[in-house]
Amino acid sequence: MIIGTLDTWMRYDLGPAWRAAFAFLSNLATDVASGRHPVSCADAPEGSVYVEVGRYDAKPEGSGRLEAHRRHIDIQYVLSGMEWLDWTPLSGLEAQGPYAEDRDVRFFSVTGRPCTRVLLQPGAFAALFPEDAHMPGIAVPGAATAMVKAVAKVRVDALAVAAIGGRGLDWQVG
Repeated sequence: MIIGTLDTWMRYDLGPAWRAAFAFLSNLATDVASGRHPVSCADAPEGSVYVEVGRYDAKPEGSGRLEAHRRHIDIQYVLSGMEWLDWTPLSGLEAQGPYAEDRDVRFFSVTGRPCTRVLLQPGAFAALFPEDAHMPGIAVPGAATAMVKAVAKVRVDALAVAAIGGRGLDWQVG
């Protein structure tokens, strides 16, 4: 996981697809349309980068589940509101159901596993890789729950360091 702000993302430059994702994110306003937005990148295969914009209410503590992705990294970027994001290494987690190929997601139990908590607020991002189990969208006590968040999805094989994708991970669990 990489945590940063829009003025520090270039320290972790992972190639053209990474740069295209951040160029798109840096130009978003809070009134951007919800849904999927394709992101063009001349130096990566078509469809390697897209951004999902969502509007939702952050969920109460204890009501979420961990997730991880095989083919994409997430770059979670809050446009409005604030939420907690819990993170823990994927290795050794108990799967909750099979991998959903069509959505590139698998869910995991958080029971008994301590997580690191990160506050996401406007201007901050968290980049999550295949080995990063994460639970986004947790309400911050005392804060409004209304959120506007963009999640850039970048194919692991489009990154300059494509070897990061899932090495040593047991994706065959349960």
